[in-house]
Amino acid sequence: MTKPHLLLAAALAALATPLAARPMTPTDLHMLHRLSEPAVSRDGRYVAYALSATNMAANKRRNDLYVLDLKQPAAAPMRLITSPDESESAPAFSPDGTQIYFLSGKTGTCPSLGRVDHAGRVQPAVRL
Repeated sequence: MTKPHLLLAAALAALATPLAARPMTPTDLHMLHRLSEPAVSRDGRYVAYALSATNMAANKRRNDLYVLDLKQPAAAPMRLITSPDESESAPAFSPDGTQIYFLSGKTGTCPSLGRVDHAGRVQPAVRL
């Protein structure tokens, strides 16, 4: 290797080293978004999943449901429900794939069963 190549390699290695590297803390772990409960539609086109995030100020963790069209390479995940005070979990597609059933509820309350269609309309929930 020639001297300019060595200098270039050294410079690139220095740039690749994180400047503020530090060990991961428990707070870092709590702040990670977690993907869970994936459910694939029967035809394999869609996947529904729960994504959880932590609000450290409120000391709460909540789940939101998302759907991704697997047949569209550039598709962005679509958030199913935008209720700020409830968490959703356990998505499951109906046998015909036109609706997604899920559990919903405020923290500390009994969950309810809900469903949402492809147009995003949430149907009346059933109390469990």
